[in-house]
Amino acid sequence: NEAIIYYEPENLVVTRGGDEAVVALCDQWYLDYGSEEWKTEVRKAVANLSATDEVRRGLYSTVDWLHEHACSRTYGLGTRLPWDDKWLIESLSDSTIYMAYYTIAHLLQGGSLDGRKPGPLKIWPEHMTPEVWDYIFLGIGNPEDLVETKSHSSLSVPILKRLRQEFLFWYPVDLRVSGKDLISNHLTYYLYNHIAIWPNEPNLWPRSIRANGHLLLNSNKMSKSTGNFLTLADAVEKYSADGVRLALADAGDSLDDANIKEEMAEAGLLRLYGLLDWFNMTLEILNDSSLQQKSDYRTGRYIDDTAHTFRLQLKQYKSSKSFKSSKSVGSHSVTQFIPPSDAVVWVAKAYPAWQAQILEIMAANLSDDGKTLADNATLAQLLRPHLKAMGKMAKRAMPFVQLVRERFVIHGKRVLQLQLEVDECEVIKKNLSYLISTLGLRQPDGLKINYSCDSNDSRIEESVCPLEPLILFCEPSTSASMTFLNPDIGSGLFTLNGVTIFDGDTYTDVVSRVVTHCRSLALNSKERIRTSQSVNLFTFVLFLYIQQINKISLRASAVSANAEWPGSYSRSSDLDSGRSTPIRLCRSSATLDGATLKIHRAHCSYLYLLSPMRSVTLDKCRKLTIVLGPIENTLQLNHCEDCLVIAACRRAVLAYCRRCTLHLAIQSRPILIQPPVPNTISGSMIISNIPGNNSGTNTSTPGTPTPGSVALVGNEEILLAPFHTTYMKLVDHLNKVNLSPKVNYWDRPFLLGKY
Repeated sequence: NEAIIYYEPENLVVTRGGDEAVVALCDQWYLDYGSEEWKTEVRKAVANLSATDEVRRGLYSTVDWLHEHACSRTYGLGTRLPWDDKWLIESLSDSTIYMAYYTIAHLLQGGSLDGRKPGPLKIWPEHMTPEVWDYIFLGIGNPEDLVETKSHSSLSVPILKRLRQEFLFWYPVDLRVSGKDLISNHLTYYLYNHIAIWPNEPNLWPRSIRANGHLLLNSNKMSKSTGNFLTLADAVEKYSADGVRLALADAGDSLDDANIKEEMAEAGLLRLYGLLDWFNMTLEILNDSSLQQKSDYRTGRYIDDTAHTFRLQLKQYKSSKSFKSSKSVGSHSVTQFIPPSDAVVWVAKAYPAWQAQILEIMAANLSDDGKTLADNATLAQLLRPHLKAMGKMAKRAMPFVQLVRERFVIHGKRVLQLQLEVDECEVIKKNLSYLISTLGLRQPDGLKINYSCDSNDSRIEESVCPLEPLILFCEPSTSASMTFLNPDIGSGLFTLNGVTIFDGDTYTDVVSRVVTHCRSLALNSKERIRTSQSVNLFTFVLFLYIQQINKISLRASAVSANAEWPGSYSRSSDLDSGRSTPIRLCRSSATLDGATLKIHRAHCSYLYLLSPMRSVTLDKCRKLTIVLGPIENTLQLNHCEDCLVIAACRRAVLAYCRRCTLHLAIQSRPILIQPPVPNTISGSMIISNIPGNNSGTNTSTPGTPTPGSVALVGNEEILLAPFHTTYMKLVDHLNKVNLSPKVNYWDRPFLLGKY
């Protein structure tokens, strides 16, 4: 009745080398994790552990099913069994108390990982015997006895005590952080082995364990093959250490897989910069306040606060005026609301009588050291006899007391002085141009400064206080509302309405007002507006109107709600029936390079614009002679009469023009636009050759109908002539807009088509 115990696999097992595996019964060491006595102590450690419920449940579950764990390796990285050096301690259990070594590693190694040179305590590795480790970690043995032996020659009693003290100072482990996949093995063995080494010292057992999930990048698993990969060093370099911390905190803080999103890291980095700017600004304000210098009012908050207050009052003024305009829509006299062009700022030389009296009472009841004001109840009692004399200002007495109290905390007792330390009027004058610009007033004298004591209005004198100026906006002076049109459809530019031009405006004033208007549109629009290009368009259009004019003069008889803006003004503008005196404008500046121009209602004028431009539109011009530089895209004439145009362009478009002569160097057929009128031909187009060319025999006089001319509805007596004009930089300008300097298609008659 005897039997032999043997094992065999359920299926065939093949090794990596291709050989059939045979089960053999061998002597083997194992860790007895299944010991109930040991498990009981581990459960106590888990109960006292600071951990999440998920981690705690995972540890309890592992302790319940865990049993013997074999030491099956004979080679590799690890610690050999002291009594059988053939076997290595199982790797997951071997490295579980290395944190204890970390407490003294800086004293033993000093940065040397291979032990070739001693650390700060000058201890050689061979002198760290098991007896020394027992003393450091377990407190077993006497340091004097260890030093007496020759095998510990680099040790001394102070050194051993220092090592022991260092370990006790840093241990136990306050927090152990690891992956969730190690809960069922390494972290559980970590508790087992701490209890085995320090069975009677629970104070050295781990205090907290936290586990986290795997890390995803942009919702996908990290993989070098797909490029979805980011190292910690690269992340810190890209987003900074604090930015990475924010991204990790946002990614997740549980056993679920954490997902780092780079867009969140970028947003966090911007928030950090914003927070840093806020800190710096706050510290700067606190530092400026603590200096308590007179220049604080000039360089600190005074102008900023004043400009902010003025802007709010301007917004309120505009709202009230716009509301009144909208209420009159039902009537026949509806006028467009125009922003104010002028304003008056009232400042105080001294405190009003009622405020001066309050300051005197507060100064008289100041503490002996000058650092404490009387409480509000005491001040209210002292002010009671004077309230009747203050009249309607009595209700503002206590709010003023509170305001002075707040200033007293920052600036001290100098706020109680009746004499002002700063000339408030002088400060505003030095910043006058800034205030005029930010309020959109008329330059340069749209803002006037007066003292409240010079006002005949008692309300102004009573309401204006030092450091609290009052602004009153005036009705706009003679002005007109200007509209800027976009002549190039699909260019990304936009039309701008309602730009106010005041009597006496200069070129700089109008451009500044246009830029401010564009900025307000960009801030109020839900869509992103290409403001810079728009401003360029407006600047070039304004150039044609205002560049050579010192001031614009407007007369009420010439400007009405329905009047169109005249094309050009001279310096001594004399508006007669909405028309201006002629302007002779000669221009070859590079400021027009690449410009998009629209010339509107130019009459009896001579224009020379010798720059490479993007496109040019002539609209409702009469008796205009214009010489243009090369045009990259389109030259367009709308409703023009008796005009002479000399230009090189890529294409030309004519609509409803009469008696116009065009000397063109063009590379495509012109487009002639006319309304569809069946069976009716009311105009003619004259195509004439110019004397001196070699392409034909027709030498009719320009402007005279010739046989075989093509009649078009809407365009009358249009003469196309060759381009024989030149100037010094013409070839360079043609190259800039990619036009050929050699081809001239109009040296011979050219039939445009039949209609």
